[in-house]
Amino acid sequence: MDTEVSIQEKYHRRSASSEVWHRLKKNKGAVVGGIIILLLIFLALFADVLYDYETDIVAQNLEQRFIAPCWEHPFGTDNFGRDLLARVIYGTRASLPVGFVAVLVALVLGLLLGAFAGYFGGVVENVIMRAMDIFGTVPDVLMAIALIAVMGTSTMSLMIAVGLTSVPSFARITRATVLSVRGQEFIESARAIGLSSWDIIFQHVVPNCLSPIIVQTTLRMGSAIISASALSYLGLGVTPPMPEWGSLLSAGRGLMRDYSYMTLFPGLAIMITVIAFNLLGDGLRDAMDPKLKK
Repeated sequence: MDTEVSIQEKYHRRSASSEVWHRLKKNKGAVVGGIIILLLIFLALFADVLYDYETDIVAQNLEQRFIAPCWEHPFGTDNFGRDLLARVIYGTRASLPVGFVAVLVALVLGLLLGAFAGYFGGVVENVIMRAMDIFGTVPDVLMAIALIAVMGTSTMSLMIAVGLTSVPSFARITRATVLSVRGQEFIESARAIGLSSWDIIFQHVVPNCLSPIIVQTTLRMGSAIISASALSYLGLGVTPPMPEWGSLLSAGRGLMRDYSYMTLFPGLAIMITVIAFNLLGDGLRDAMDPKLKK
């Protein structure tokens, strides 16, 4: 009995962040997803240590064209004799940063717009949310294509375009969370002591709305990578010869019948990455949900 009480007391003494970490570690799917993401980040950071960009990624060797997967070339070689494994690994340096920056753009803009809409309400809320509704009616890829057409084809344009298409989802989640917080007593106390609306929003409202936003950020990473790959597949993303998973798929689409491995491995890279972020996002959602606390 005393042992059970001591265990319960130790559990309740944990801080909120420690408790979330404890629950997250118990989720096997989230752990697997996190390990995969860390491995991908490691490959992105040290890709130039594993391979030389000029000789392994860009240089052509026509004598070794279309070598099927083997011990020397585990992913085979492409139509220019370049090692596909090296290009897929180096592609993490393009695909992951595009996803991270795109989600960061969406997070910052969506957080600001959603917080203002939820806190001020009235005309401000109607204007912001109706603009988000209009923006959200256009399919993401179509909107991104239109934005890239205006800004020009470049990696930065791809990041901004993919990020802007995700702003409405962040704005809606932030607004909904702010609405549940703004009427609480600590917000009224902050108003009573004379804090400005700006200070209240960023010192008290936003910090208490981070849990669903963190989960949404993790889940949107997979969607951002898919959108970026789709645009690169259409020739509107990362410019050659820099490898990117979508552009690698595009390069192999006309050769799928005879050399299916050219699309198989970049496709698997996209699929595994998206699944990893979704697993981590689902684990974070379960760990941060107060209804699941025992």
